[in-house]
Amino acid sequence: MSSWRTGIFEWDDLGSWTALARHLKPDAEGNCAVADFIHVDAARNIIFDARSKDRRTPIAVVGLRDSILVQTDDAVMLAHKSQAQKVKELVKKLAEMKEFKHLI
Repeated sequence: MSSWRTGIFEWDDLGSWTALARHLKPDAEGNCAVADFIHVDAARNIIFDARSKDRRTPIAVVGLRDSILVQTDDAVMLAHKSQAQKVKELVKKLAEMKEFKHLI
């Protein structure tokens, strides 16, 4: 596995959202977050806030389980952990669509 070091943690599989969770301390319900994150009845999620502009607003979820939620300045991605490998397919689709190509 490749290894990449950020200012906060070492990420052992660049491109794998599930690898990120291995380097973050989960809350009592198993949620791993790099975000201002608030939830009700949510468990085992990976929440990542990559916004550079306005990070004052929290990411809030209700009843979400075993998912990956990524918020950027331009988009939100929500995927079930079991489908994480298909994010590459999503990126390919975005690249093929003129109106979303700028997101890649």
